[in-house]
Amino acid sequence: MNISDSIEQITMYAGPGTDYLSLGTIDKNIIEKAIKIESDWVEIEYEEKRGYVSQKDVPELCTDDIIRLVDTVEEDPQSYPVYEKINTKITLFNETMVYNHPHKNNSSELVDAGETVTIIFPEMSPIDMCVQIELDQNGTKKRCYASVLELLSMKHPLLNFDSVKETNAILSYDGTDYYSSSGEADNTPDNWKKTKEISIDKTNFHTPISITSIVKSYNRNDIATTGKFGLSIPEDLQLKNASAKNAIPSNMEKIIEYLFEYKLPLTQGSENDLNLTVELQTYQNENKIVLKAGETIESFFEPKTILLRERIAEQMKLTADEAAKEEDTLLKSMYPRLQQDETYHMEITFSDEYTETDKGYYLVIDKELHIYALPIIYGATSLSIHSGETYGKYATYGGNATWDFATCMMQLDDESATLILKLLAENGFEIQGFE
Repeated sequence: MNISDSIEQITMYAGPGTDYLSLGTIDKNIIEKAIKIESDWVEIEYEEKRGYVSQKDVPELCTDDIIRLVDTVEEDPQSYPVYEKINTKITLFNETMVYNHPHKNNSSELVDAGETVTIIFPEMSPIDMCVQIELDQNGTKKRCYASVLELLSMKHPLLNFDSVKETNAILSYDGTDYYSSSGEADNTPDNWKKTKEISIDKTNFHTPISITSIVKSYNRNDIATTGKFGLSIPEDLQLKNASAKNAIPSNMEKIIEYLFEYKLPLTQGSENDLNLTVELQTYQNENKIVLKAGETIESFFEPKTILLRERIAEQMKLTADEAAKEEDTLLKSMYPRLQQDETYHMEITFSDEYTETDKGYYLVIDKELHIYALPIIYGATSLSIHSGETYGKYATYGGNATWDFATCMMQLDDESATLILKLLAENGFEIQGFE
């Protein structure tokens, strides 16, 4: 809603203060909403652009519903949401694209590797995890947005690969040692090069495969409690390695339970066929083994939209109203930034962008020879959160549930893990610690 009907020019800056880059003046009438308040300044949004204006220029927007971003969180409870600034400085490993808006569909610029930026605040776009950062380039300060994956160079093929070597199993093949990891890094000439692909089939495989635990595969803490939001910068930037120190509980556990009923669909057909695709990959004298198995999640559910509340009603034997309440409680427990006075639901939409030969999971083996399955998510698949009052609109500050789903590690039961290790051993792989 526009905040006035008459044209009134106000000055906008690229941060909360006159010491930030001036963005010129805008018509106060075009402002669409306030994002958050810092001291005497308000971050505003209009036409998918963002900037800061003085609170005194837009008092109409400064309601108790708007986030206050502060340097420290007071112990006394507030009527409005209060979040502490992250204020974490990092030096960019790679050059990084930054944007004026977390949707990344407008003005952008490239920030060189080696520059130091300050992470201010996390914000979820409908696409990926973004953070607001602050740049100080030759005395000119400004705020902008960047993807966490790009900002922290999580897609870099060797960054902290030593952590994978410390925690994951070694599998030897034809005289070469390979570390068990996943295939999230792009398979391009500049990254991991696939040197060999092996297909291993097994009929009458032990079924069903049980999920014994579900953990996150990285250290990002996306939990807000008592008005405080924290973002831990991962010590291990190589995603999806089976590190025990990264094994924090996943907030997707209940949703995975409703989808899979704690049974992983790694086999297919009446004969319970198990097919392992084993890729041997190398990059700069490092070697990793990528195991893929199971049908795609999308094919298992057939491309369609599933309402989470319907799965809850079916499995818990609840009425529609009871399931809706259970769903709302679950989503708010997962994403505490959701508004407590609104009712939320989740729609799970599965993509049709896969092929019949695609696999549904990466299998990662840790040094203790536990095997974890990580979902391979295709582009159009989404777990979207909506509020009852704004149906069809992604919930503000709702969290990126698709991202959280894709970073879950589902541990296989010991019997299934042992059978998979035995199958690998029978096909020419020596597994350190496995007899």
